[in-house]
Amino acid sequence: MAIGTDLISLDQGFLPTREFLYDPYVNGFFGTQISLMKDFIHKGGGWSELKSGEYFSTALEAFRDPSHDFTLSQYLDNLEAIQSSDLFGIGKQHAETVFGAMQGLLPQSDDDPIVVKARKIAASEKELHELRGSHLKDKDVGFKTAILRLTIRPHLLAYYGKQ
Repeated sequence: MAIGTDLISLDQGFLPTREFLYDPYVNGFFGTQISLMKDFIHKGGGWSELKSGEYFSTALEAFRDPSHDFTLSQYLDNLEAIQSSDLFGIGKQHAETVFGAMQGLLPQSDDDPIVVKARKIAASEKELHELRGSHLKDKDVGFKTAILRLTIRPHLLAYYGKQ
């Protein structure tokens, strides 16, 4: 799925701006995704605070553009300042929805409004993948793509869409 933002360059990859790194929605989404991956994929629920911090720090290093001087300390300071933001909460909710869909943990029969909308557009999303020649063999690709289209994509387009 093309995101249609200035955050990705074919020759340089992911190019987060300073605004992106401080965005409450992005931080809610990113932090929640990392926490869920640590706990569910890497079985890190019982890790020490030090090991969990190292995991998160490594994820942040991979996420940020090295040309920005954005440290874990700055991230944590920003996090403290934005946690009460509505956008931060929405980012967290969307991350949980996306993670659940991608990992097959979110029932497609769920009555969450995003899931209901995703069910309605899943077939057309799957058809688009097939038309593009996608070789994904995931039977739920349409649903998963629809979840992305209804969660993080609108925020990225609204705030970072190509000018």
